[in-house]
Amino acid sequence: MEEDNSEFECQLIFDAKHDNYQLLDVGWQGLRRVYPEALGSDMQVKNNDGGTEIVSNLIGNNLQCQDNDPAPTGGGNTAAQKQGQCENL
Repeated sequence: MEEDNSEFECQLIFDAKHDNYQLLDVGWQGLRRVYPEALGSDMQVKNNDGGTEIVSNLIGNNLQCQDNDPAPTGGGNTAAQKQGQCENL
């Protein structure tokens, strides 16, 4: 049986200028950064090292990835457009 090394936390992000907020569950699964989300706007994943997995997200606009080493992995994501390193996720 595998040990579950997942660590997640709920983060609330406010945009007072545009009167918006977003609640995110983000965290780590082993050495991989994990973002399991439903977003109403863009999702950008940039400049990460050590690995990022992006799985089963519902994104209202664009999923954009760049300058990650290694490139993000995952799949099952729905977005208006998938760009850069996220093109095939």
